Amino acid sequence: MAPRPPRPWGPKSPVSTLGPAVGLAAPVYPIVEPYVPSRFTWENGGSINATWDLGDLRPRDVADVEPDEAFVVLVRDPSINVVRGSWTLTAKGHHDVYEGELELPVADDAGIDDAVAEFLQRISG
Repeated sequence: MAPRPPRPWGPKSPVSTLGPAVGLAAPVYPIVEPYVPSRFTWENGGSINATWDLGDLRPRDVADVEPDEAFVVLVRDPSINVVRGSWTLTAKGHHDVYEGELELPVADDAGIDDAVAEFLQRISG
């Protein structure tokens, strides 16, 4: 019996050193989108503490809310017509904290069922 002929000249592939059966059942890995955490977080402990991380903005730049970052606050007491809040802002290069207050008018709940149904349909694919 004659010896096997030499392998073809050139660098060896790491897969070829594992033997002839390696290529028969090569695993197929699904393409997975990288996880991107939401820029918006909130905690509800009687009052709502919301954080919206905008990252770095240029002066007078505008940050748009992504569709999955929008939120709705439902007010159960019909006598409340304004929700009052405060905001805090820090900026890179400014060694100060900027603060202010805001008022959000409570809207009539007409059409909320349609908006919730649309949202649920969008997130369910």
